Amino acid sequence: MTSGLKRNLAFTWLAAFFCAAAAQAQPASLEGLPVTAINITETRVSSATILSRIPLKPGEPWSAEMQAKTRRELHRMGIFRTLEVSERYDETAGGVAVDIKATDGWYILPIPLFTSGNSGSKFSLTVLSGNFFRRSETVILSGSIGRDTAALGGGLKLGDYFIGAGAGRDNDSESFYSDGAYNTFSARLKPEKFGEPVNTYNRKKEHWSLSVNRELDTRMQFGLSFSQAQYSFSDATAYPPAQSGLYNTVGARCAYTLERGGGLSRSAGSFGAIFGLGLSDLNERITPRAETGSAHTFEIRGQRAGGFTGSTNDFSLLQIAVHNSWEFIEHDRLSVNLAAAKGWTLPFTQLIPTGPAIGLAGQYSREWRGEQGAGATASFTHLLSRSKRGQLVAEPFFSQAWVWNKDTRYPQTGAGLNFYYKFWRFPLPLGIGVTYSLQDCDITTSFSAGMGFGKDRTR
Repeated sequence: MTSGLKRNLAFTWLAAFFCAAAAQAQPASLEGLPVTAINITETRVSSATILSRIPLKPGEPWSAEMQAKTRRELHRMGIFRTLEVSERYDETAGGVAVDIKATDGWYILPIPLFTSGNSGSKFSLTVLSGNFFRRSETVILSGSIGRDTAALGGGLKLGDYFIGAGAGRDNDSESFYSDGAYNTFSARLKPEKFGEPVNTYNRKKEHWSLSVNRELDTRMQFGLSFSQAQYSFSDATAYPPAQSGLYNTVGARCAYTLERGGGLSRSAGSFGAIFGLGLSDLNERITPRAETGSAHTFEIRGQRAGGFTGSTNDFSLLQIAVHNSWEFIEHDRLSVNLAAAKGWTLPFTQLIPTGPAIGLAGQYSREWRGEQGAGATASFTHLLSRSKRGQLVAEPFFSQAWVWNKDTRYPQTGAGLNFYYKFWRFPLPLGIGVTYSLQDCDITTSFSAGMGFGKDRTR
């Protein structure tokens, strides 16, 4: 045997020995081993910001489930163009090293909008900024002015906190009908269809509000708010509603979300999507899921007004809602939402309407109001087509709500269809919504750029 052959055999034996030793040193499974390091590269966002948003933490046990949740939370930040999350055995420390490789960006975007309809013309300007300060923050400033309305507002989403403030005035023409109904959204209704109203008047509202919300963890959210509203009435054809005055309320909100099977896929994002931000999970949105996922959110809100807030009247309001969604393999969704509200000594301006606050979906010409209410909506979101450009959606729904005013119960039943196309790079869906009211035998059609339907319900 030549010396060269002997050397080759020796090298082969040594290589096999070290490979076997390395295989023996690395455990068969990483489950339960401590996270020894989280390495974050390429992104402009600070490591502290990212670490505060993800459930995986150094020193805690690693699991495939927690890593999947980490990936979902990073996608939900809505600022990454690309994202890779991988794990490897850390031989030196005897644990798991997690590598996060992400690319991001920033944007400042002005959005002017002009609308015209029965209630007059309106101009609004919204300026949005995302990740400008490299903290995954979102800043919103908006203002609008019209014939009978004006508003100014702003918000800051930073880490686990969202702070919002707004002020405005509205002067609406309102009508009351003999069957207990009121018109909605200053709608001017035809007398030949609904009859002459019992009373018509102008309701003026000047208001401002401040709210602070915090995500305590990936499941729990909590918020506090304060609002002030000054109401006055004029030009009544019969009798002016009582209880004009100042209403100052303090409020609290708590929401808990339970996800199963990986939760829901993101179906929308912020305006940063125009620049490619927040599309890091695009492939996951359009490819079939591995299993059915679901999200179940329980939400409770409370408001209180009295002498301690400077309010003209003492009153309280409690709202409870349960939102359930199941997302199937091909990303179709079934949603069932339940809601209820009850007030104590509510003044006229604070009565509970048949609307979203008690679970009613759709658009209606008229509404009923009471001191307590309940309702439910079932809807099915069916994807007619889906590609990397966007998705075409048909969304039928059925909705039922009731309000009780003293001893009288008023129902509102509706069924409808939302039909829209949603571009991944434009966060507002474009389409049409049709609602049929079984009480009024009336069809309401709304053309929308996302302000009435197609909202993302991943949280």
